[in-house]
Amino acid sequence: MRFTSLVVELIRARPRLVVVIVVLCHALLWLGIGLLFYRSPPGQLAMSIAFGREYQVGTDLGPPLPFWLADIAYRFAGNHLFGVYVLAALCSAVTFWVIYLLARAIVGGQQAVLAVLLTMTVTAFGAPTLEFGPDVLARPLWALLLLHSWRILGQGQRNAWFAWSIEAGLLLLTTPAAAGLLLLLAVFTVSTAEGRQVLRSFDPLFALLVVLALALPYLIFVLRSDSVGLPALPVLAELSARAWHWLALAGGLLLAISAVLLLVVLDAGWFARGEADSPIIYRRSVPALARDFAYCFAIAPALVGSLISALFGLPTVLGGTAVALTMVGL
Repeated sequence: MRFTSLVVELIRARPRLVVVIVVLCHALLWLGIGLLFYRSPPGQLAMSIAFGREYQVGTDLGPPLPFWLADIAYRFAGNHLFGVYVLAALCSAVTFWVIYLLARAIVGGQQAVLAVLLTMTVTAFGAPTLEFGPDVLARPLWALLLLHSWRILGQGQRNAWFAWSIEAGLLLLTTPAAAGLLLLLAVFTVSTAEGRQVLRSFDPLFALLVVLALALPYLIFVLRSDSVGLPALPVLAELSARAWHWLALAGGLLLAISAVLLLVVLDAGWFARGEADSPIIYRRSVPALARDFAYCFAIAPALVGSLISALFGLPTVLGGTAVALTMVGL
């Protein structure tokens, strides 16, 4: 009699339930850690709340939306950090759920569960979760952008343009990396036949107007402010040090996905002792556009983000590790 793990059977029969369980466990884990072990705000969270209380259109820390939301959550919880912790956990939960929806549209529900679980091995402990700020808020917005971009490009849903425009505008109000991420989406769209066909309609123009309307106050602040801008380019003598810095950033990203790579090696069959067949989790055929979409946004944000950070001497990957590796699980 062939034995199949209960977990595998649950993934086969109730993939959505598995995602709900693991996302709730992840959220409760981090909320418990925050309440039990963090008597003071971790990382730069105190700075985020302090800047949020001023409700400025922009600061030298970047766009204002994360700081505004941090202060709103802090006040809503009765001036307690629990509100900010809940907001951060909610961002992670929404990110995983959106990744599930995107993966389900590409590879089906059963394989989508595996994509979420693999993504969780990258971001659960490899990226800040309780330190609510631009990198944390950018995760669900970037995931939503990818989801609606696929619905537009791969599924031809014109009604997804409105949600796409709102998410793009909010992303511009969240992180300085938004312009680069949107540029990657634009390059991929122009480089595919399906994308060029989509751009022939008036929908992208209307979406662009919505994005500009949302981001206009911050864009005006950037244009009028002397304190916001790109760091200086390195001189020739610094290129060697910046190259080593890029290797360090790229090595950090590889370390973050090391669990995924280890699982791939263990699942390759090299260490199998018996002749028993592995349990099969069904995956439907993937069209070429979907494969290109997944590979592009699994590799390009990490590669481009690390190169830009190394070039300008930034301490971390542009946009954050979790944003750069959003599609690695898929």
